Amino acid sequence: MQSDTRIFVFRLRQLLTALAVAVILILTAILAIFQFIPSKKDVQTSPASAYTAGIYTSSITLGSQSVDIQVVVDKDRVKSASIVNLDESVAAMYPLLATSMDNISAQLAAGVSVEDISYSSSSRYTSQVLLGAVSQAINKAR
Repeated sequence: MQSDTRIFVFRLRQLLTALAVAVILILTAILAIFQFIPSKKDVQTSPASAYTAGIYTSSITLGSQSVDIQVVVDKDRVKSASIVNLDESVAAMYPLLATSMDNISAQLAAGVSVEDISYSSSSRYTSQVLLGAVSQAINKAR
């Protein structure tokens, strides 16, 4: 029974070189893994829709007549606003109603928020009433 004992002799320089190469390989592998794993910033998530698409209405009372304001909403923006069920007598009594609504609708379609809509001083009160109704209809869409 002879024993096959083997003795290995390594030089310190060889051990340090092998250790350095192993560390470099491990760091390279870790870097490659992190490079190809998508981060949370890279993942495209669809933003939550601001609105539920559809047509929403709100009513205002002018004199004894009721006028409906109709707002068409897409999933992420307001497309248009208009007056429906406008009686001729109401249109004659409030001549700025239609032009104010056209101005508001054009700004909403351009992406301006309800709070930032501008209007002329001559139609200030009419525009404020219309914007209140438009805001109510938009709140229904949220």
